[in-house]
Amino acid sequence: MDLDQMTSKTLVLPLLFPLPIRLSLLSLMLSATIAGCKTVPPVYPSANSLNSQSTLVTQPVQTDEVPQWVLAPPVDTAAAMYGVGERSTLDQAKKAALAEIAGKLGTVIQAETATSLSMKAGQTSESLQEDIQATVASTEFSDFEVMETAVQGGRYWVLVKVDKNTMANRLNAKSSQLEAELTADFSDFAKRTSLAKVRWMPDLQTKLEQAQQYQLTLKALSPGLDFSSLNASARQRQQMLDAAKQSLRIRLEHDRDTTVFANQLKGQLSESKLTLEQGSSRQGKSVIAISSDATYQEVFGDQMVKLLVDIQAIDENGAVIATSNHLVSGASRTSKQAALEQANHKLAQAFSEQGLLQSLGL
Repeated sequence: MDLDQMTSKTLVLPLLFPLPIRLSLLSLMLSATIAGCKTVPPVYPSANSLNSQSTLVTQPVQTDEVPQWVLAPPVDTAAAMYGVGERSTLDQAKKAALAEIAGKLGTVIQAETATSLSMKAGQTSESLQEDIQATVASTEFSDFEVMETAVQGGRYWVLVKVDKNTMANRLNAKSSQLEAELTADFSDFAKRTSLAKVRWMPDLQTKLEQAQQYQLTLKALSPGLDFSSLNASARQRQQMLDAAKQSLRIRLEHDRDTTVFANQLKGQLSESKLTLEQGSSRQGKSVIAISSDATYQEVFGDQMVKLLVDIQAIDENGAVIATSNHLVSGASRTSKQAALEQANHKLAQAFSEQGLLQSLGL
């Protein structure tokens, strides 16, 4: 071999696709059968988006023709996977080779999940594909080896080998550590108040998705592994998150100057599937308390207002969970009230664009 073998600690392939975290990856391999899934194409992240900790210590072999190992690369085995990459730089070619292996994993995951069970009823085959693509694009490759390199006319080729057992062992260790964290987290989660649970939900959802990514990748590397007990735990945890959101009861309090904003906030709460409670009592309810201070002035005949809005999120025990402060302005040629309403509309629009819970400080 005309080059040194080189080992990398870890290479993470980030997402090529701008996929929002739509439905949880926990929707894979659990309760309702998904039928008619399309074939998932290999995921090829751009070389510029990858972060490699490795460098080649020898120059690639100069060649006048395409190497034989490019035309007929080694066949994957139970112990290893191989990928060939071609790019304008050596580092990009290496990353392309690893991306090819990621594509192979995607094909295996597709086969494993095409007839799998889904936790969330109604998941489409398109969203299932996006979940698989997200898993493949976040795949970590450990201890990969650059087996061959060559260059011809400014084009570089690289042959990379990934050891399945090493990769599986590393992922299994990470999966076990994450499972221990999730066990502790959900034990604590069960003791929290409703509002505190909702505040914690995004972080827990991210961890659940990461756990499912580990399981899907491990399943692709070692098809014989049994994750039935972990899947049962995942389903139970997802149900806990869903139940926490459904059980939240919110009372909205506001002053006169924020009436317009509060009315629009009610609509956003409804769109977020959060239950808004009526009545004067706070008992057993979480509270969003809105107070404000308006400062007016007239400038060249125009009415101007600066509205300082303070919002507190209070749990059913009366504890303040989060606070947020917002300064908005409004202007009108007609009246102070019109200027005030404009400021209210601006604040509601900002909440809509940023996200309701984020804007509330949750």
